[in-house]
Amino acid sequence: MPEKDTSKSGEVVKEPFTIAEADLNAKFLEFIKSQVMVNLVEADIIVSGGRGTGGPEGFNILRELADTLGGALAASRAAVDSGWVPYEHQVGQTGKTVKPKIYIACAISGAIQHLAGMRTSDCIVAINKDPDCADIQECNHRHRGRL
Repeated sequence: MPEKDTSKSGEVVKEPFTIAEADLNAKFLEFIKSQVMVNLVEADIIVSGGRGTGGPEGFNILRELADTLGGALAASRAAVDSGWVPYEHQVGQTGKTVKPKIYIACAISGAIQHLAGMRTSDCIVAINKDPDCADIQECNHRHRGRL
């Protein structure tokens, strides 16, 4: 930090400022507060579902598991985009980045965008319908996202 130069001085001039609403490029229409309180970033246990759950009813058992384990429910972008789960639950490149102790991925293809949000989890459990897949990334390559 340079030393203070006492030979220089200034004056604060306050000017009124107004702008017409017509000059604004954006307009506030409505504020919608989420009904769901989700803190995926601080959760120690996350149960996450993807498109392979088949629909919003497929998330009922995942929500029950998350509640039983004292964890949080998460979802892939595909599940959120389909309207099955609110955006607050999305994990991935366009959602939250998480680092839980346990991440349970159910019916998730393993797209790189989703992996970007959860790959630093301490333990990842991938549940899918192919018993020969070692992990969700391998399954994604084998099935091209169709789990």
